[in-house]
Amino acid sequence: MVLSQDQIFMHGFVVLMCQAVPRVGRAFKVVPYGQLCFVNSTTIKDMLEKATGSGRKKGRSFRDKLGMGMVWALRSWCRWVLKTDLLSSGGRLVLIQHTLTALPIYTMNAMPIPTTVVRCFHRILANFFWGSYEGSPEKHWKSWSTIAQPRESGGLGVLNLNHMQIAFRTKILWKALTTDSLWARFFRGKHLYSCHHSEAHFPFMLASDRNLWKQAAHIIQRNHRIVSMNNSPTVHFWYDAWTGETPLKEFIPEDIWNNMSDKYCTTATRYCPQHLLSQFLTSNGTKDTWIWCPTANGKFSTKSVRSLLAPANSQQWAVLWSPHIPLKWSVLLWRLILNSIPVDETVKEKGVPLASKCSCCPQPQEESALHLFFRSDTVDQVWSELSYLLHFSNREISAVTDGVTAFLARPEIIATSGRLVRCTFMAALWEIWCSRNKARFQDQGMMAKHIINRTMLSNHAICISFKFQKVPQAWLAALHQTEHGMEELKSRTPTIVRWITPPSGRLKLNVDGAFMRTSGTAGGGGILRDHEVNMCWAFARAYHDLNSSLAAEAMALNDGLSICCSKGVSEVLVETDSLNLLQLVTNQISSQWDLSCIMHDIAMKTLNLKAEIAHVPREANRVADCLASSAMSCTRFVIWSSWGDLPTTVKDPYHLDKGHAYGRVYLDLRKDFAALCHALL
Repeated sequence: MVLSQDQIFMHGFVVLMCQAVPRVGRAFKVVPYGQLCFVNSTTIKDMLEKATGSGRKKGRSFRDKLGMGMVWALRSWCRWVLKTDLLSSGGRLVLIQHTLTALPIYTMNAMPIPTTVVRCFHRILANFFWGSYEGSPEKHWKSWSTIAQPRESGGLGVLNLNHMQIAFRTKILWKALTTDSLWARFFRGKHLYSCHHSEAHFPFMLASDRNLWKQAAHIIQRNHRIVSMNNSPTVHFWYDAWTGETPLKEFIPEDIWNNMSDKYCTTATRYCPQHLLSQFLTSNGTKDTWIWCPTANGKFSTKSVRSLLAPANSQQWAVLWSPHIPLKWSVLLWRLILNSIPVDETVKEKGVPLASKCSCCPQPQEESALHLFFRSDTVDQVWSELSYLLHFSNREISAVTDGVTAFLARPEIIATSGRLVRCTFMAALWEIWCSRNKARFQDQGMMAKHIINRTMLSNHAICISFKFQKVPQAWLAALHQTEHGMEELKSRTPTIVRWITPPSGRLKLNVDGAFMRTSGTAGGGGILRDHEVNMCWAFARAYHDLNSSLAAEAMALNDGLSICCSKGVSEVLVETDSLNLLQLVTNQISSQWDLSCIMHDIAMKTLNLKAEIAHVPREANRVADCLASSAMSCTRFVIWSSWGDLPTTVKDPYHLDKGHAYGRVYLDLRKDFAALCHALL
């Protein structure tokens, strides 16, 4: 991107089109020609080339010099959020919609972003939405092109950057066609060659951008009308739709059209009799009016272009989204309708060999979406208990997609009782899915009573927050009964999770381990602090030939106790965020054979040091967690004696602990609905 002298000195001003280029736009101003002494065009050329690439804008050059700042910032931020695991799918969707997709918009408005960079953005956003496990992205159950569609068209309402690029090019071309400014005349003369925009080839545009401009031209051609007021040259007689909804060109036979000369003539009486032309043309001296048909007021908008590029809307998808429905419920049903819930049957369909065994029946059967949500013994009790409120029979559903959409689209859904029916149905499906995951991964059995109580508790909170009026008596009785049954649920009282200082005169050792299954790398770290939160020492060490995160946790604990022995520390308090490790150390569960030796060493050192080992949440063990993560890249056993020497990623959580920063707050959902909204997202 190099500015010629003619482009710089135009109309008595220095015109520098570089406001959209970071580090360049602030370096220049538009100043009158008489006040300008000298402009070094070589300096301008060098600075613009550093920002946008040398001459031809390549994808690699764009990423390296302009786009990679945004790309790397986005990637690192997404990795941090996924690592903290504080957001559900609904929360991640909100961040993508309102924050992450807005990062490249400013640059995209000024210049087309290469397709490779757009794909890189989409890949990062997709990895963020679907989550990760031990540092590796999880399965993408649906393509990003499906997600980046309007909700009414079967997507999640995420901005499609490819469509946004086309919309911005359409906006620029529309301004060039409909205005008569110096820039518009220059654009038309350079890129259109006085031909019609629908047949323009844009030869002076970059080869990688020409398709975008051609798509923009075809969109304008199909969606514009012109109210012709005089013989202005803005209207092409044959190509533009100024006599109705269709250009006159469409009524000319192909053989005659091919032999016709002067196809790009403007509105005139040469080809049209005056009496016929007068029916459509009124010469009153005003300019022609260009009308953008997709909008009600006839004015152009990029949103309308994106609507034209999106698939058609469907009521099947519109029923999933409602202001009083938590996003994570809607996302779950969206995945359920698209058969992208990772139940055993769906996983096997993707080619993964798996011995299926459901967690919802006393006699396990093969797990499928239909069985889990509508046919199993546990959920059969759930739907039976709720049938008098929902007027719904789970046994009538033979296909998950058709059954769910048919139930949500029932006509009585508009009334208050209908809203409560929808909330209850979606909440029950969400609680069934959560209960299944706890049974599968945390060995907690699925209980119908627990699912029903959680479902009605969510309904009760929604009714209070959105102030539902004229609630039927049956629903009032059901919600009132739920209030009395809350004692059966696990209490969630307000608690602050943070690192607690040890008693005066005692020291506290925090240890943690990290393990990446995909690469086989592991590491461990720990830190010893006193009651004034001052660091005595910290360590980090990489481990090899391990096969589980539990082994890494045990190795880190053993190394921390060994350092305490060598430095003469006794009666130390030890904290770990691994509950399994604590159970092994305290002999609550038996250790695996490959951990027997290391567990024996830990037991002997614990006895010699008179150490007390306790379990803490991960939020209270942040410093050790960061040390363990950084240890995987260490080439040797490192011990630090000063906090100033710690890795950069460890210093921030260290200072947070020193300032007693809060980790995570659990609030009683019955008292504060705002906390429920955060929990649902």
